[in-house]
Amino acid sequence: MKLTTSKRLNKLLYEMDIHSYYDVLFHIPKKYEVVSMSDDSKVYEDKEKVTISGHLEEKPASLPSYKTKTTIFTVVTDSNREYRFLAYNQGYLEKTLETDITYTFTGEYNKKSDNFVLKKVSKDLVSGEQIVPIYSLSGDMKQFEYIRLVNKAFKELDGKIYSSVPYSLINKYHLPTKDIALRDVHYPKSKDEVRDGLLYLKYEEALTFSMKNKLIRQKNNELSKLSVNYIEMSEVDKFINTLPYSLTLDQTQAVNEIISDMNDTSLMYRLLQGDVGSGKTIVAFICLYANFLRGEQGVFLAPTETLARQHYENMKELFSGTKVNIKLLTGWMSLEERRLVLDDLKDGTIDILIGTHSLFSKSTVYSHLGLVVVDEQHRFGVNQRSALIDKGKEVDLLMMSATPIPRTLAQTILSDLSVSTLYSFPAKKREVKTKIIKNDAALKEKIEEQLEKNNKIYIIAPVIDSEQEKETNYSLFKRYNDLFPSKVCQLNGRMSSEEKEKNISEFKNGEKPILVSTQVVEVGIDVGDASMIIIYGGRRFGLSSLHQLRGRVGRSGQEATCYLVTDLSYTQEEIDRLKILTEVDDGFKLAEYDLKARGPGELSGLSQSGIPDFKYLNVINDINIFQSASRDAEVILQNKNENKGYASFIEHMEREINYEGDSYKG
Repeated sequence: MKLTTSKRLNKLLYEMDIHSYYDVLFHIPKKYEVVSMSDDSKVYEDKEKVTISGHLEEKPASLPSYKTKTTIFTVVTDSNREYRFLAYNQGYLEKTLETDITYTFTGEYNKKSDNFVLKKVSKDLVSGEQIVPIYSLSGDMKQFEYIRLVNKAFKELDGKIYSSVPYSLINKYHLPTKDIALRDVHYPKSKDEVRDGLLYLKYEEALTFSMKNKLIRQKNNELSKLSVNYIEMSEVDKFINTLPYSLTLDQTQAVNEIISDMNDTSLMYRLLQGDVGSGKTIVAFICLYANFLRGEQGVFLAPTETLARQHYENMKELFSGTKVNIKLLTGWMSLEERRLVLDDLKDGTIDILIGTHSLFSKSTVYSHLGLVVVDEQHRFGVNQRSALIDKGKEVDLLMMSATPIPRTLAQTILSDLSVSTLYSFPAKKREVKTKIIKNDAALKEKIEEQLEKNNKIYIIAPVIDSEQEKETNYSLFKRYNDLFPSKVCQLNGRMSSEEKEKNISEFKNGEKPILVSTQVVEVGIDVGDASMIIIYGGRRFGLSSLHQLRGRVGRSGQEATCYLVTDLSYTQEEIDRLKILTEVDDGFKLAEYDLKARGPGELSGLSQSGIPDFKYLNVINDINIFQSASRDAEVILQNKNENKGYASFIEHMEREINYEGDSYKG
């Protein structure tokens, strides 16, 4: 569906994932400005904001320039005060502004040139205080263009916007209807209207999410195993005693919780979460061994082929003294290698299969699948996890996330899951010094020092390639390869599997001890002698992702350093945010910072936290809304037969669940 006649705007809307008039209205303002008319007799300070109404003395004119196009015009107010405005790269004003119309102009005073730099112009006249919505937009889309689209969307959807929240709950909390709520957030006349509109949208999001969770959990509980092959903990303990290290109390408790679930008649649906280096993988390996003891096949789903191969090598070494048959299945294997693995899998010869998306392809058939482990579960969609579990009749599911969230929050937000959390560390906790630098020239000497010690260095770029981003995977690779010829290798998502494996191998064996990569190394690459990581474009990453990245170094207990490279374009707010990493190394606390900082309508980084990405809710600040919605969802379920509104709401949620694929496996 094309929302405008402009190819440029349609492209920008597509980039914002806006494809319908409903999408337009559900993309709410990221913030609001309170605008009031400036005092016409005031003497302005440098960079002070001004809002005035008036008419143009004459049509705007453009000054000749080789770079920036500057449009100049003079505005006269009712009190005959003149304001000289400059507008940069807004040549269209020459044609659109008329001398016989009164406009409202917003600008910023430039004391040096004694004029005002134009920020915004509109035909709307300001009386008293006016609340102006500010939208987060893609590319060069203008605020007025999106506001015009919002106006069109309301006209197109007039009488077609329905509240999904039962009316008894709307009345209980004195909420507006959905139609009014959307108008309140897009056209607010007061701060109270913004608050009321947001409250409805947040509550509806929390209620629908809570209800889906409870319906999924209900379905989970209804699914049970026809028979249970009981796992003897004494046999598991024998294997644990062969490990070259002792488990922490957290790991022992997690193993007990997971195996208890596996021994239950209900199917397991559990999340294992923990900070970087807390030992989630070994817990998963032990549970896969327990699954082997009960005579069933297990799979370990990794987000990347690199990580899958690493787990394969580690698991082979760990299980070398057992009869467990472990195989690897990835997309880069030859057809003959793949055929042999699939044949062994189908006839039950393979006990544990490790791989990526190949694990749930149609050609992958399991003999007796009993346990699925999903590493970095947020990187896989609901339907992907569902497709994998559908490979067996009675499959337990264990999901892992290295970006932990507080237990109380997990219990509320992830109420369809059982949660095991690892707080402590198996060995001495890695301590990585984190520093913010504005000039990366000094890093050459630091890198040379590490190379002399035969240590390895990661260099992280925010993107592979981009005209908008100064530091990219390609540009950094060229720069550092020029500085350190024959010592730099590259890694990014566009490379073939063979190229990735070759470069990672060269990095690990020290042939090329500097790896220039994108965020793909956030999880998985375990290089013990990596002692430095240099991260560019830190403002584009969530704090939890930056914490994950710095978790790639110092893994053998050696001194390690993480450098966050900034430049003059960074705002003080962005630098202050990065400073948190220099003071905090606790993944739980950093996750809270990330979640608290997230505002309504922002979609920044929650997908990396292992919890859902909400459009309006802030999962920390709005926890009370979640808790109320969770209680209300329980009441709705209990009284669905007595209340038609409740029954209708449940039917609506079940339809959405089936449409999205949110079944037991989701």
